[in-house]
Amino acid sequence: MKEMPDMRQYFIDNCINFAAFARKHELDETILSKVLSGKLKGERDRGGEDGRTAKVVKVLWELGIWKGEKPKILQKIENDERGGNTSNAL
Repeated sequence: MKEMPDMRQYFIDNCINFAAFARKHELDETILSKVLSGKLKGERDRGGEDGRTAKVVKVLWELGIWKGEKPKILQKIENDERGGNTSNAL
C-alpha cells in the first residue's frame, strides 16, 4: 500500500515526535512505529476493538493521517457494532 510510507512522512514533515504522539493518544509506541512503517496494516487484530493495533489505526484514521481506503480492522469493528457478526448465531 502506498499510503503507509506517506504516514511516516507526514510525521516527519510536520515535526511530530512518534513517542510524544503515542503518549498523548495513549498508544503503544512500538505498534505505532510498525503501523507507520507499513509492517502492520490494520488488517486483523486479535484484540478486536480494544487491541493495540486497532487503537493505533483508529486514532490515525480519525485524525485524517491514514489516507485512502478505510482499514479492514475498522470496517470489521463497525460491522460488529451494527450486529453484522454472525459467528455466534445458532
